[in-house]
Amino acid sequence: VFVQALFTIQELSETKYFTTTSNEVKIERVIPLIDLLPRPILTVTRIGLQMANFSWKLENSVDQSLIKGFRIILNKKPTEIFSSNQYEYELRNIKSGTINDVEVSITCYPDFVEEKLSNSIRIICPRRPQPLIIQSIQNEKPFSIGIKWKIDNNNIQDEITSFKIFLDGKLHCEIDTNRRHSFKYEFAKLQADQTYSIYVKSCIGQKKLEDNVYQCDIESNTSNELVLKCFTPPKGTPPRIERMYPNGIDIVWDAPIEFGNVKVT
Repeated sequence: VFVQALFTIQELSETKYFTTTSNEVKIERVIPLIDLLPRPILTVTRIGLQMANFSWKLENSVDQSLIKGFRIILNKKPTEIFSSNQYEYELRNIKSGTINDVEVSITCYPDFVEEKLSNSIRIICPRRPQPLIIQSIQNEKPFSIGIKWKIDNNNIQDEITSFKIFLDGKLHCEIDTNRRHSFKYEFAKLQADQTYSIYVKSCIGQKKLEDNVYQCDIESNTSNELVLKCFTPPKGTPPRIERMYPNGIDIVWDAPIEFGNVKVT
């Protein structure tokens, strides 16, 4: 490699040209610019309901001025582009029953004409469990409501790990299956004469399957909805003295009002 300079001298009658040549430097190998960048190291930071969060890092020795951006590669197809100072990505709304391979690439060119890929991470989203069918059960405890349900044959293979129980549209609790197929649950300390809306969702939990292979959470659609009132003890009146005798008294009271399944025994 050498550099040649061209000089022009213009006089009244003619123009003269002169050239000078620099010393030569022999280059045995030219290093492509992309080879100066390391592969990003991609990791999972959080797994959730049909979602996963990722982050990546580089070797500390990399020249930051060379980095022009990052790009997410989802199932071998380029998707979102990030600036050189962004190192996090969230994969949302993962479709049920899908396998998703995620990579991130780094480039030293704004148009990503060349890029270097990270390690690949696989996120598996299970197929959505079938909705449950819940039923009310007779409960003799005051101010309580009982429900029951079971996992049908179509759902056994879905590896359901827990159930989310909702009361008036809000998450009331989550219970584990513990490998059972039939379940009962009791709502306690409810308000008398108040109507409650109840439904349940079955859930398949997240887990790590292998190195760089993860399963995200997924839940079923809502079960049928039950609208129920809690078991309330019958209300009576205080006893009162009706007559007094030299050797005793008569005490009377009104019978309590019966309603629903509540009977005086």
